[in-house]
Amino acid sequence: GELVQQEKKELKEKLRDEERKEKETEKKSEEESAKGELVQQEKKELKEKLRDEERKEKETEKKSEEESAKGELVQQENKDYKSIEDEPGEKDDSAIENQESDKKEANEDVEMKEFLAWKAKHKKS
Repeated sequence: GELVQQEKKELKEKLRDEERKEKETEKKSEEESAKGELVQQEKKELKEKLRDEERKEKETEKKSEEESAKGELVQQENKDYKSIEDEPGEKDDSAIENQESDKKEANEDVEMKEFLAWKAKHKKS
């Protein structure tokens, strides 16, 4: 009877050991699974962050290109405006100078005629 009791006791201990090992294995498995899920979640979050960064970069690049294009357009408009502004300005200036020069010549002609007339008058006397 004692031998049977001893064997029962040993079997119970073996059973408990097996159950304990099984629980430990199960716990490890759950932990690994949880880690795996965590890793998956982190990967997913990193991918989302990367996509966001790429999207932001593209938006910034697009804005930069738009600003650059606007800048070029403004420069071109300024250039066009300036060339339009310069041409008539130069023509106006030279036209004014020509008018003034014409007036001067006309005055000089009048003065010369008056002088010649005066001189002729005084010669006769």
